[in-house]
Amino acid sequence: MGVQMLFRVLGRIDLVPTNGNPLVISSKKKQALLATLLVDNGNWVRTDELIDTIWGERPPKSAAGSLKTYVWQLRTITSQAEGREVIETCRGGYRINLGREEVDMLLFEDGVLAGAGALNRGEPSAALAGLESACRLWRGLPFADLEIWHAEAQSTWLTELWLVAQQALARARIATGAAAPAVAGLRQILADHPLIESLHGLLMLGLYRSGRQAEALAAFTRIRALLDAELGLSPCAELRELHRDILRQAPRLDSTELSLSAFGGVPKAVATGYAVR
Repeated sequence: MGVQMLFRVLGRIDLVPTNGNPLVISSKKKQALLATLLVDNGNWVRTDELIDTIWGERPPKSAAGSLKTYVWQLRTITSQAEGREVIETCRGGYRINLGREEVDMLLFEDGVLAGAGALNRGEPSAALAGLESACRLWRGLPFADLEIWHAEAQSTWLTELWLVAQQALARARIATGAAAPAVAGLRQILADHPLIESLHGLLMLGLYRSGRQAEALAAFTRIRALLDAELGLSPCAELRELHRDILRQAPRLDSTELSLSAFGGVPKAVATGYAVR
């Protein structure tokens, strides 16, 4: 049986049947329940842990009964679309049991790791397709509007992975001759992460590859001034070397290898899948 429903947590939590519109879970407590189960997909979560996550340190006396009601309501929604029960019960706990292809954060993880691996193997075209597909799943911060301790580590990891994905995507685009889209994407990311030198380096390289040498040099001037004003630092040696190469139009700037390896390339822990949670 193929995937009948996609469980989404990258942004607002909802469920998307393959043949229908997104099903919004309006109750924050039901969202917290589903998010907690999804973080531990395939593993049992104790009832007391779910109650602590949903209600905090002082749950009402009715919490256990309310939890059963929320589980029943989620089961009703999911079983209608899935054709099976995905939330299971055991004595003292619950679990959700889904394939990785049924959860957007797991699809995102797999797509980014596969794309990063392709980059490190020197296969930018394959990487580009996978990374673009993975990044389309990202609709916003994971578990949006929910403050649940159980998902904090996963949310942090996914947000860090998104940033890695954006840099990898820029590398793949530059390496395959799509420097202009890479530049546009990098500028959007830099608006929120202005002090990451590797992003500025890729922006400079993308601008140069787009035939915009003057803009590439101006980008270096901006990051140099920003680092000095904010941190009292100068650009790293690699960024300074890139600036010198752009000034003299060094032949290495046109190499695919530079696009893939500049500023450390994709972190090994990501490219090898070692960092999967």
